[in-house]
Amino acid sequence: MYYDLALGNELFVKSRLAAAMQELDLILNTECTELIGDVQYGVSIDQFLWTLTPTTDEFNAYIESKLSTLYYFNSFQHKIYTEFEMGEFRSIYHLIIEIYYDENKRIQKEYVYR
Repeated sequence: MYYDLALGNELFVKSRLAAAMQELDLILNTECTELIGDVQYGVSIDQFLWTLTPTTDEFNAYIESKLSTLYYFNSFQHKIYTEFEMGEFRSIYHLIIEIYYDENKRIQKEYVYR
């Protein structure tokens, strides 16, 4: 079975895990209102972080609410957590998402927001 979500060099994504990874990257790199027809799609992460200055728990809850709409991603067990570094001029949020597949295997994606 092929999944038509490919963004890289392949014409089609060939596994559910690859489709889940594409969904994850797509939603985290899309601003709200950027997708015509679905103004709630996307995370608008810069606006969320710097307007609200959330705690790591609030940040995780926001990301989880956005990821709950994803089809392939939610077919896998996953864990989301954030590490926060307070900087003198700029703070850094490290978003870490672990996806569990094939019994005891996992893949980890990290996104850094300054």
